Amino acid sequence: MFGQVLSHYRILEQLGEGGMGVVYKAEDLRLGRKVALKFLPPQATRAEEARERFLQEARHASSLDHPNIAAIHAIEEGPDGGLFIVMALVEGRSLRDRLRRGPMPWTQALPILEQVLAALAHAHARGLVHRDIKPANIMLGPRDEVKVVDFGLAKAIGSEGLTRTGVVMGTVLYLSPEQVGGKPVDPRSDLWAAGMVLYEMLTGHAAFRGDGLEATFAAILHGAFVPPSAEVPGIPAALDFIVARALERDPRVRYPSAERFLQDLKDLEGGATATLPMAGSGGEPTTRSLRPARPRRWRVLGPALAAATAAAATLVWWQSRPAVLLDTRVAVVPFEDRTGDPGKALLGRQAAERVCEAITQTGVAEAAPGNAALPFEEGAGGRALQALAERHRAGLVVTGAYHLEGGEIQVQARIYDARLGKVVALVKPERGPAGGADAVLQAVAQRLAGGVAGRILDPYLDPERVSIPPRPEAYREWLLGWELYWNARPGAEACFEKAAALDPDLEVGRVPIAFIRSQAGDHDGVRAQFATLDRGLERMSSLDRCIVENGRAWLEGRSEAALGPIREASRIAPGSPLVNHQHAFTALYTNHFEEAVAAASRPIRWDKLVNPRVPIGADTQAILAWAQHLLGRYGDERNTAEHALAVYPEQARLKAHRAWAAVGEGRLDEAQRLGRELASTAPVSALEIAADLRVHGHGEASRRVAAEALAGLDRKGAGAPGAEASAAGLRMLALALAGRLEESLQAAEVLHRKHPGQPALLGHAGMMAADLGRREQARRCLAELEALPAKDTQGRLLLMRARIAARLGEARTALTLLQEATAEGQQLGNVRHLDWAFEEVLRDPGFEAFLQPRP
Repeated sequence: MFGQVLSHYRILEQLGEGGMGVVYKAEDLRLGRKVALKFLPPQATRAEEARERFLQEARHASSLDHPNIAAIHAIEEGPDGGLFIVMALVEGRSLRDRLRRGPMPWTQALPILEQVLAALAHAHARGLVHRDIKPANIMLGPRDEVKVVDFGLAKAIGSEGLTRTGVVMGTVLYLSPEQVGGKPVDPRSDLWAAGMVLYEMLTGHAAFRGDGLEATFAAILHGAFVPPSAEVPGIPAALDFIVARALERDPRVRYPSAERFLQDLKDLEGGATATLPMAGSGGEPTTRSLRPARPRRWRVLGPALAAATAAAATLVWWQSRPAVLLDTRVAVVPFEDRTGDPGKALLGRQAAERVCEAITQTGVAEAAPGNAALPFEEGAGGRALQALAERHRAGLVVTGAYHLEGGEIQVQARIYDARLGKVVALVKPERGPAGGADAVLQAVAQRLAGGVAGRILDPYLDPERVSIPPRPEAYREWLLGWELYWNARPGAEACFEKAAALDPDLEVGRVPIAFIRSQAGDHDGVRAQFATLDRGLERMSSLDRCIVENGRAWLEGRSEAALGPIREASRIAPGSPLVNHQHAFTALYTNHFEEAVAAASRPIRWDKLVNPRVPIGADTQAILAWAQHLLGRYGDERNTAEHALAVYPEQARLKAHRAWAAVGEGRLDEAQRLGRELASTAPVSALEIAADLRVHGHGEASRRVAAEALAGLDRKGAGAPGAEASAAGLRMLALALAGRLEESLQAAEVLHRKHPGQPALLGHAGMMAADLGRREQARRCLAELEALPAKDTQGRLLLMRARIAARLGEARTALTLLQEATAEGQQLGNVRHLDWAFEEVLRDPGFEAFLQPRP
């Protein structure tokens, strides 16, 4: 096209090409000036509706008049009917070209982004959202003067609803979570993209990235990023907070406007001198988008954490406007006096002092006392609370009131979350004799301290649901109980018991106790826990009642009946990680795989879940990957595992999912390599890979991986005291998968003599006997299993019998037994892929129909 004249423009050279079209440098023959011509993709304006939409958006964009926006001079039509835009020519290069050389000093990056934000502020004030802010659309002049190009074109061309096959990866990196999720877009989406551009200028790479489109989307929706100051020495820690607020996934807590974002940058650039001590480990900023500091242990909330808080690095901040609200900072105002008694007027300040002291003693937050009481009525004082939070840079605000009633003083209090703009915790009214107000204030202060600590530390908390804070000493036991429970360590039961004794509101912790008792075979203990829970059902919250009923149905073998309560719990607390995990788990093991995917994919507080001691986030991602595997979506499974491993790199279960996905896609060499890698560090996961290979018909590959896992088990030995039986059982399975059937049978018989009546040992011995052609011995194992008491086994005895029948080639009998096992609560999730006992009968029409996913 060089030298060609269109209308009165002579094309001189091509300047660039991207998802929005091709740009040429041209000469305006009428006005004697150089311009840029953007030729749009033919599909963008081919249809009449698309053409009209484009013209309307382009007219809006042409009305913008700002020194940092490339002006649109005209819209012309070419000889073929295609449209092109005539724009001011920006001499220089794009920010994308500049970033190819690497990151830039923060002192150079800030003035560039300030000009971008000034352009956005101008456009947003006129109702125009760019929708495609990225380095390629930011042009730099000789002295880094900024011109933002392509205003309005993203919506005009229809890229807001980008298809995954036609999307340009350069654009994907800057899409906001709401754009990825197909939700409505407003100016805050441009501010997310501006934050992404800032991060890339500071570090030289994107904040969220993945290997491929789906992985990138997953990173945007769920990933964590490293603070810029941790990547590049010399970047002020204050800039981490600015980036973090720009990249808040929830638009409601992101910067509300380009002006606000711009002001924080200018304040930082101005070099204010105020210092603010930060609570946390290593001085890392604590926000919901940043990777959190090293997890803190509740057992040592006293002097050790208080000392760590005092020793944390100070952060240079600015006084004129707050940059962000800090999760670990709490503004506490004097409680409102409603007594009408002048002698009680000072109680409000005393209450605030007690609350500040109690919060400080937790060691996880700092309290900033306010000056005056604020209106306490629901819905009143919202603006005042928000202003107070911003003045103190506090993520939470504590307010309260007290009055006299029948000779007693009654105190109420609540916690306001300034990020969400609403009350998130209510303290039960405390009352006592008017002359004993001190004890009442102390009780309220302790409750508030527990509520504040919960907002910061509790990985199970639904961040937007209004809660009633438990007593701090009970809360400590509750959280430690979950930590021990998730790591299968002793002591969890005692912690939950103590939490329930200290605070009846935490009695729902008896549900995990019931699971612990069930795993130990103590079925009377299970019933005792639910009997205790039944006595407290009336005073439980609706959410806790759902958790209780889900656990009861599950442990009683009524797995389908467990779905109803957990679905209701998900409706009540859609942001609770614990509820989402239990919903996904229940759906997965009742063959509702699509529901499991939906539950495990809900947006939750991933930053709160990056905790190696409480791996609920990793387990939720493993459930998601397993459901995808069972649905045959091996590419999705691989992407889920890779994304999750970027957050939880030590989780062997997630590493195994990479191998299972490879098996499903027929990449056997990769699956075997991954199995060998896990054999020495996580032989159990290697054995599962071997089982999956075998079920998929790759017997020789399965034997090789199993042999590696067996060697890994032998190197590890028995492990911890008391684990000998478990290690011997794993070795028995490894021998079987490695093809050493006689040795595996002998190992099962030895274990059975030591631990008689164990269904798993009898079942395995029967399977090995059947595979070795010893049908009479296999049938004796069947008879012994049938003679065992079936009470409270949740179908395990029936499952073992089904396995032996399958190895004997009796498909119909095996299917009948398996159906009876599931009716008693046995889980189906592993049968199709990991339970190699059924490998020969899986293609039987009856099995195929029975194992189909349920709607």
